[in-house]
Amino acid sequence: MHYCLNNSILAFFTRSRELSLKCFRRLLYTFAFLTSDSTMAYDYNSIQLHVSELIKHRETTEVEFKSAKGGFPKSFWDTYSAFANTHGGTIILGVKEAKGLFTLNGLTDDEIDKLLKEFWSGVHNKSTINVCLLKDSDVEVAEIDGKKVILFHIPQAQRDQRPVHRTLDAFNGTYRRNYEGDYMCGNAEVRRMYADADVNRPADGRILKNYSWDDIDMPSFEQYRRLFSLAKPGHPWLSLENDELMRKLGGYRKDRETREEGFTLAGLLMFGKYDSIKEETCAPRFFPDYKKSLMILAKPDGLTAYIQTGLGKVIFSNFIVECYPNCRK
Repeated sequence: MHYCLNNSILAFFTRSRELSLKCFRRLLYTFAFLTSDSTMAYDYNSIQLHVSELIKHRETTEVEFKSAKGGFPKSFWDTYSAFANTHGGTIILGVKEAKGLFTLNGLTDDEIDKLLKEFWSGVHNKSTINVCLLKDSDVEVAEIDGKKVILFHIPQAQRDQRPVHRTLDAFNGTYRRNYEGDYMCGNAEVRRMYADADVNRPADGRILKNYSWDDIDMPSFEQYRRLFSLAKPGHPWLSLENDELMRKLGGYRKDRETREEGFTLAGLLMFGKYDSIKEETCAPRFFPDYKKSLMILAKPDGLTAYIQTGLGKVIFSNFIVECYPNCRK
């Protein structure tokens, strides 16, 4: 599938109604191009406008540029793994980045054929990457200002497919994505992916090692008891001790096969102390949050102003108590 983008300001303004507010703001900085020896260099905002048009129908906006002059980039598979293990993204071959500027390599048809052959060969080779996530429609040849690039749309892997890793060694080839780029996962993070990949058990049923009642926020647990008694007065669970009630709720369990027992991820997420939840072995990216519309502004562009309310270090059960009534309105 091929695309060709029109670089005229007029054409862009014609499409501007369809652009998000983020892209609209970028318009203020667009078309500030630098030219040297007839080779056009783009700043970040201008290259992103082109890319936004190419991937506007995709679920993710995460993009990584890689030069393909000189052959298939070795770092491609690091980014493939990182996107797959995080939220997905698009890798674009044929764009070189240097000191914040982007130049188009201008891939030839022969180079494109060679790169595509190497990709499909590598993605089906478990010594290169352990799982192929892409269909033919996820790989596209596009044009930016008349120069060809290749787009690889990497989907987020299902939990039973993770970890997606380079080579045959998951503990030395699994990557994730953060704001600074691709980083190699530690052993604890890889083990957590393997535990979550067990489709016979819910991901939140994972037993957390070395967690105790010291990691549970007892006022929140007691508040849950009180709310439970109001909703289900006379329920037999109300007479249970804390340990047994936590078991009934799925917050603590024993694995009969491994004889392992302890608090589950669900138990910590519901009643755990914030700092305990944020530890690497539990849910380090945990951050309960919601958005509340405080007012609607009558703006010409039809946009609504939302104010985000971050509740910071909260217990999730308390968070639900506070937010659920607002979500129902």
